[in-house]
Amino acid sequence: MKKSELLFLEKVFAANLDGRLLQSKSKVAKKLEEAGYIVFTEKTLGRDRFGSIVVDGYTLTVMGNMAYCTSDRCKEPVEEQ
Repeated sequence: MKKSELLFLEKVFAANLDGRLLQSKSKVAKKLEEAGYIVFTEKTLGRDRFGSIVVDGYTLTVMGNMAYCTSDRCKEPVEEQ
């Protein structure tokens, strides 16, 4: 897997950990979606007087999670803040 693809998977992984979806219109995103590593989805956050609050973006599939977490990119130590 290319470094740019692993970097994108890392961004999606970090977004998923924060409980959000990653929004992107890049070619890398489309390529990873076609390969089955990520999926485009919608998430309903709530409802107010104007209607439902819906966001859309990418989330990892099980295959994408496995590909990122077994890569060398994931094995790097994380610095505490």
